[in-house]
Amino acid sequence: MTYLKKCLNFRRVSLLISILTLLVLQPCLVLASQPVSQIERLAGNSRFQTMLQIALKFPGTVDNVVLATGNTFPDVLAGVPLDHQKEGPLLLLDSTPELSVEAFKYIQEHLNKKGNIYILRGTDAVPDSFVTALENLGFGNENIHRIAGDNRYETAVAIAKERQHNGSEFYLVQGDNFVDALSASVLAATTGYVSVEKSKYFKTKGQIIPEALGGIPLILVPSDGPIPDAIINYLNTIPDDTNTLQQTLHVVGGTAAISEDSLRQLKSQVKRIVQDGPTCISGDNRYGTMAEIDSLESSFDSSWQNDGRGVPIPHIYLASGEDFPDALTGAVLAAQEQAPLVLVNNSMPKETADLLMGYWNRNHKGSNSGTIVTALGGSGVISDQTVSLASYIVNYGQSNANQPLVQNFAGSGNFGYLDGQSQVAEFAMPSGIAQGKDGTVYIADTQNNRIRAISGESVITVAGVTNGEDEYGMPIGGFLDGTVSTAMFNRQRVWQLMTKGLFT
Repeated sequence: MTYLKKCLNFRRVSLLISILTLLVLQPCLVLASQPVSQIERLAGNSRFQTMLQIALKFPGTVDNVVLATGNTFPDVLAGVPLDHQKEGPLLLLDSTPELSVEAFKYIQEHLNKKGNIYILRGTDAVPDSFVTALENLGFGNENIHRIAGDNRYETAVAIAKERQHNGSEFYLVQGDNFVDALSASVLAATTGYVSVEKSKYFKTKGQIIPEALGGIPLILVPSDGPIPDAIINYLNTIPDDTNTLQQTLHVVGGTAAISEDSLRQLKSQVKRIVQDGPTCISGDNRYGTMAEIDSLESSFDSSWQNDGRGVPIPHIYLASGEDFPDALTGAVLAAQEQAPLVLVNNSMPKETADLLMGYWNRNHKGSNSGTIVTALGGSGVISDQTVSLASYIVNYGQSNANQPLVQNFAGSGNFGYLDGQSQVAEFAMPSGIAQGKDGTVYIADTQNNRIRAISGESVITVAGVTNGEDEYGMPIGGFLDGTVSTAMFNRQRVWQLMTKGLFT
């Protein structure tokens, strides 16, 4: 049997996505039960400004920060588990200290003056001028640590050596591409992690689950060619006082990412590898692999919160699967909350939609609380429509055929704008619903920049007009007070009005 056949290419059958897409994008739905949901976006005008917005989500003063170049991805990926263990943000650097305004601003304002600074990679990526600049800010040389090897693969090994772990488990990812490693970096960082709060909760229930830093190293390997000696030597020289250490190697992306020859090499040269050799986590594409990683229930489950009444997935982070910088720094924030990093592209991949439907089903087994969706990067990276759709799926999914949660009360199924009889009316991206005391149902028709209402058998426009169409033929909104027939809204504003319960 080949190692290719051993790779676990888990495939889920999509039962509802085509129906769900029609329901979300076209008709308007009245939900029998509505969880509280929230959308937020962490974004700036550049990768460095976005990084700063993400870093500011950490508590006021931190004891550690990790620095890496913002112009390439490998060192940052391998650094996510280390950064999580150090409980501080990952800061991206530009080519010089003078250009790295956002990183130095954060360090000056939020890093403990006796805190530690970890620099990933050698002087070819982060020159010594950065060390000098940090010393000029008052940070001692003894608190500035450079973690580096001669290349990205050796640097990843050096990062693994810096972390606290028992050496029994590793994630191996392709070092030539970033995509499969994005979600895997969060999984690696959080595996075995037990927060103080979680430990205390289980103690009240009579269970002893000690707090633990947890985390598994993320090792970069070439997509083709032999595994570097530095990696093999590292795996073979990890101390083993009991002489019982067995090493499990999870290969992310399967043989499409790391060759079968490389898997054979690991099997033959890593002395303490488990008998079955490397195991693979993979899908048909990058989004399928992400879904396999993020669907592991043992890794993302926050149901212990709220005295055991919490939902398994209270928060997800949405990142682009096509462009890496925002996702890299956001991975550390996702790991801090033990929240999955979910990948999308310019639309909604089927694999991602299936994953979000799975989250909805898990959450609604015991609670109707909502899931927060945090988008990493601006609308040019992840569109407003994609973010709204992700929130809609994870918060307003469908339970099963016997107990439907949603009913199609209005909407012809055509994407557009048309008032009239309920089954004739047209909507475009309805993303918020509220019910008035008189029973009227109000809808944030975000793509049309209007507030609509279903009253009896009719759909009417309550407020909002548009200012023509853009180059794609979509309505142009605005921001203008006035009468219901002259006021203008933009998409974000009309959605906010609905989610704040204006009509309830």
